[in-house]
Amino acid sequence: MVPKESMRVKSSNFEKGQMYMVSWTSTVTNSLKYVKRNYELNDFKFVDIGCGKGKVVFLARKKAILGTNIDNYIGFDYDEELISTAKKNSKVMFGDESLFKVQDILKVDFELLGNHFLLFLYNPFDSEILEKFLANFRKQKLIVIYVNPVHGFVFEKLGFSRAKSVKGWHPNVESEIFYKL
Repeated sequence: MVPKESMRVKSSNFEKGQMYMVSWTSTVTNSLKYVKRNYELNDFKFVDIGCGKGKVVFLARKKAILGTNIDNYIGFDYDEELISTAKKNSKVMFGDESLFKVQDILKVDFELLGNHFLLFLYNPFDSEILEKFLANFRKQKLIVIYVNPVHGFVFEKLGFSRAKSVKGWHPNVESEIFYKL
């Protein structure tokens, strides 16, 4: 966990973001297995929004959910220290820095990255930012793994379908998978 008070972020949206918490391996692994079993993932890119130190990107890469091409796995976070740690961790695990970027997520032009995305979100921001973020995807096909899904209603409001919902005793266990294909 990294409390917001100890983060040095230069984003105008910092107040609407959440503190960093690591995702549980079992939650990520189970979600990735479900997606791989139930969807054709050709031409998809895996993007972790609020990737922190990179764990979820590493799990997806290690399991080759979208093959072995490094360009298929991207992590965005607005905290420079977390991204720096993610790059160092990737160097140890894979011998490269992976594609980790310090970025205000509302300023990313996803059309330049592709047309099909498997997004991972561990409740990275409030409902206002979530709605603005999802509204940027007008033409792209999306599958979204949303852990600690406090703002799931935003997906419904924007016309996403719910594929799976997991309830549990802890926010790290709870997840929903939404899609708009």
